[in-house]
Amino acid sequence: LVQPSDGFFARHFDRRLSSRLSPLFVRLGVTPNAITVVATLVGLVAAALLATQSHALQVAGALLFVGSTILDGCDGEVARLSFTSSEFGRRLDLIGDNLVNGAVFVAIGWGALRADGAASTALVLATLGGFALATLAGFAFARWVERTGRGDRFRALYERLASRDFAYFVLLLAVFDRLHGFVWFAAIGSYTFAAVLLAIRLRAGGSAGPPASTGGGEQWA
Repeated sequence: LVQPSDGFFARHFDRRLSSRLSPLFVRLGVTPNAITVVATLVGLVAAALLATQSHALQVAGALLFVGSTILDGCDGEVARLSFTSSEFGRRLDLIGDNLVNGAVFVAIGWGALRADGAASTALVLATLGGFALATLAGFAFARWVERTGRGDRFRALYERLASRDFAYFVLLLAVFDRLHGFVWFAAIGSYTFAAVLLAIRLRAGGSAGPPASTGGGEQWA
């Protein structure tokens, strides 16, 4: 069930738990798309807690965020185990990931603005602008991969770059009551992510062949 695109924490922590939960979900008849929806809802609750000024609630939110990433791995595992992978499921998973990530960025930024001297309005706006740019770049890159038929190699590369291993960084900052410092890292990382995707696309050049089939696409997770 381990994927080549898994980040360090996804491979060594998330998969250890998700690979035990996924067979149970299959036996219970839980669909991959239902898991995606639950993972998204858990992530949104996590974002709401991360926006608070309570240290305990922030830690709880960070733990829930990690929990949502574990469930996010389960949907793809269940899809592969039950042979129910679909293009709709892949797209739903991608939308859910970006929705949760966006909510987490906004929540931490909002919390930083509310905390005295934690971050300036300009910094938070720059971070949110960077996240919006990174999200658009990610969707454009995914569409480019499909349109040019570049297949699993570029898809796996995108997944490695878009890994949600940063959830553990959020947890670390929350535990040490330094969550608002995430805004500084996100301000740099989001623009860097978009720039790297653009550089990869420019370096790869034009079309590599006919568009890849999307009829039985594997759910991303």
